[in-house]
Amino acid sequence: MARHPCTGRRQRGLTLIEVLVTMVVLAVGLLGFGALQALTMKSNLGALQRSYATLHAHDIIESMRANRAERAGYATGFTDSVSGTSVSAQDLQRWKQALAADLPSGEGRVSLDGDKVEVTLRWRETRLPTSAEADPTLEWVSFATETLLPGPTP
Repeated sequence: MARHPCTGRRQRGLTLIEVLVTMVVLAVGLLGFGALQALTMKSNLGALQRSYATLHAHDIIESMRANRAERAGYATGFTDSVSGTSVSAQDLQRWKQALAADLPSGEGRVSLDGDKVEVTLRWRETRLPTSAEADPTLEWVSFATETLLPGPTP
């Protein structure tokens, strides 16, 4: 019976190649997991910002509902500055400050058309939750809601 010429020799270096291939496969898997984690964080940040927008929109609507006598004083634009001592002016000042604090470059607009009230909020999309200021080249994200508020009660 003839022996194969390589059976008596020990194979060397095969485990090193296996380890290198394993490390490459593991590195690719970890990079994919990192990308998935980054995408998840961005999606969660967007959901948080939409939740803040919903909260702030309903906050100003409830302020208007509570102060029907000054309902017309709540009309404001995105970049309008608000001053005054009336309840509606104080509500709008507080609201605009909260928007700027909770949403990057957050701005709000309230428009009235008879009994219909439309509240629109906009803010800059952020890439990372740690960014202090929004990049001005990023797109605006907007949220709008409308409701009917009956006129002032006599």
